[in-house]
This record gives sequence, structure tokens and C-alpha cells, in this order.
Amino acid sequence: MKYSEAQPASLAHYVKCFWSLERERPEDVAAKEPILPDGCVEIVFNLGDRFQRFHADGTIELQPRSIIAGQMRGSVLIGPTGRVRLFGIRFQPAGAGAFFRFPLFEITDRIEPLQAVWSNEGCYLIEKLAGHRDF
Repeated sequence: MKYSEAQPASLAHYVKCFWSLERERPEDVAAKEPILPDGCVEIVFNLGDRFQRFHADGTIELQPRSIIAGQMRGSVLIGPTGRVRLFGIRFQPAGAGAFFRFPLFEITDRIEPLQAVWSNEGCYLIEKLAGHRDF
């Protein structure tokens, strides 16, 4: 597994970090990994195989290729289905508001497809990111 993180110089007031996570093939594809709340809105671009999200009621959801995660008050269980290649933007706790045209409290405790809030911009970013080989 390879994790990389970089702090942005010019966007530091808004963005806490950019990060990437890569793993060719998870040892245990069925493993559940908790994502703990950190008070930050996050955008995640999945350029590998999609992740599953395990809900408390026992249902399993295949996550979209790109997501926006609002500020979370509880943990979320996810698991890879194969090759992991993620790129993320973690905003400062109050930094994401400048990039969206809706009040961010609307996505508290929610994970939504990025296209639902960014439509064309989200698709454009995914295409540009998919063409890059490394962080």
C-alpha cells in the first residue's frame, strides 16, 4: 500500500491536504475498513476498482467513482473490491464552502456522487485525473 499526502501552498486556507492511496490487490477484498469522522468535507476520486459501503442495516452499496463526503458525526465502513487507486481533497473544516453553491450542512453525515453537486465540473476532473499515472 502506498499513501501520499501534500499540503497545498496557495489553497491552504481552504484545503487541508491532497492525498492518494494505491494498492494493487488487497489481501482480503472482503475486509471492512472504518473511516472515522475528522470534521472535514472531502472529495474522493476513485480511479481503480470501486469500493463497497457497508450500512448498519446490513445492506451493501457500491460507491460511485467520485464522491463528496460531508462532515461526518459517526464512522463509515467501506471495503475495496479490487485494485485501489484513490485521489482525495480534504478541505479545512470550514474551507469547502467556497467551492459549492449550497449550504454544506445539507450533506452532513452523507456521502453523495460528486456529479450530483458538481455535474460537468466533476466529470471533467475525473477525466483529467484518470490520465495521470502518479500523485
